[in-house]
Amino acid sequence: MTSQQRTTSATEVRKAPPASQGVHGYVWELPHEPQSCRRARELTRAAASSRRVASDDLVLVVSELIGNALAHGAGPLHLGLLFEYDTIRVAVHDHGAGLPQRDEQQSASEDTCGRGLHIVELLSNKWGVTLTGGHAKTTWAELALVDEQRGSDQFSKVLS
Repeated sequence: MTSQQRTTSATEVRKAPPASQGVHGYVWELPHEPQSCRRARELTRAAASSRRVASDDLVLVVSELIGNALAHGAGPLHLGLLFEYDTIRVAVHDHGAGLPQRDEQQSASEDTCGRGLHIVELLSNKWGVTLTGGHAKTTWAELALVDEQRGSDQFSKVLS
């Protein structure tokens, strides 16, 4: 697919300190539209690949957080990935007033939604929400950094 065919663009806002310092990160601005979820997955895979990090769990967490921001937030979204020694921090910023809430009741197998934050909780070491003033918030998750060759066994738990 050429860049002219893409309907969703992403603007790289800034980079964190150089990888030689053990920390590397990205922040992208994405429009508030459904195609941004796919674009966020593409950007995440590319960033993970450049760091030789397993991406299945990371991409799934990013997809869930972006999906929640699209469903419950407003305004442009900001996706941040921070690769830090043995941890990856994912942050999704939006301008919605509602706070993400994990549904305490188990979703039925035929339900098409309601599992996103359960998945985020399963795949991450910790997650949360930071209010950033007004009606803005950042939903974040931290995952263990897993080498591309080793992969992760967490992804298979979600599928079961």
